[in-house]
Amino acid sequence: LSFDVPEMATPGVRISSVALLQPVGGLVVRNQDADPDDPFLLTGVPLVPTLDWTSFASPDAKLPFLVIVYPDPGRPESPVLRLQLLREGQVVGNVPIALPPPDDRGEIRFGGQLPIHSFVPGGYSLRLEAAQGTTTAAEAASFNLLGPSGAPRVTSAPDDGVKPSERPADPEPKALAEAR
Repeated sequence: LSFDVPEMATPGVRISSVALLQPVGGLVVRNQDADPDDPFLLTGVPLVPTLDWTSFASPDAKLPFLVIVYPDPGRPESPVLRLQLLREGQVVGNVPIALPPPDDRGEIRFGGQLPIHSFVPGGYSLRLEAAQGTTTAAEAASFNLLGPSGAPRVTSAPDDGVKPSERPADPEPKALAEAR
């Protein structure tokens, strides 16, 4: 079986998909001779991704995630990463993230934990955007935060005559404000 891998059409910074991670506790069975390029190893620690991340709001709740930034080696600028949080499609927070330098492969593997203890229950999207010079690349992943009853809180606009477009935006979650 053979196939061709085309060259990248446009130069610039690239970013992997955002992987939301399950908490790792107990025993993780893994091949000890695993490929060092395995994207789900971060500093030798195995990571377990999930496609359906859901959690309850609790005082110690955090959203673990992993992303790999691929800087353009032909650009002199260092890449920067920005985390944007959306709730029900509306931006509720936006913070920069400091990145370490690229590793020997030219990648920047970044694992983070977003504190979500002050978030209201509902559907969220974690969007990460890498920028280097004039190029950008972004990826997002969705997750749900459940209330104490185990169901997402459903909110509706108050019937006060104010159009949704004229209503002030919700303040950003306290965890994002603290991260600045």
